[in-house]
Amino acid sequence: MLGVVAAGWLSLHRDPALLSHDFGSDPGPALVPRLLLAALALGGGALALQGAWALAAGASRRGRAPAAGAGARAGRLGWPILFVVSLLAYQQALPLVGYRGATVAFCGAWMLVLTRRWEGRWRLRSVGLAVVAALAVTGAIYYVFKGLVRVPLP
Repeated sequence: MLGVVAAGWLSLHRDPALLSHDFGSDPGPALVPRLLLAALALGGGALALQGAWALAAGASRRGRAPAAGAGARAGRLGWPILFVVSLLAYQQALPLVGYRGATVAFCGAWMLVLTRRWEGRWRLRSVGLAVVAALAVTGAIYYVFKGLVRVPLP
């Protein structure tokens, strides 16, 4: 992920059209890419530190942990693949049901999936929180892009 962030920063700073309008109270067209790259850099840095910590902790153990089997590796790969497939479905749903409907459905479904993985089962409270979180995420993104930045959404 940090490689993608580095490529993004490099691309951003090599494009004079993006940086030429960055002055005063107008943040210019590079605002959203900068915010996203900063968030990705923080997340990637946290993941890198977590991995380094796990490697250091594993190296300090005397015995070796058993290697994960093929089934465990396939299970770990299934979630990213499912996420990519759901993003493609989200993209196809945008023109059909609009931004708000597609985003609430996408966020709500993933909140439910993550809740299920975290708690091991669904509870009424978890479902309610997933719906509220999906509505809040959709509303916040809609407010920022449609209200503040004035970007047309599907």
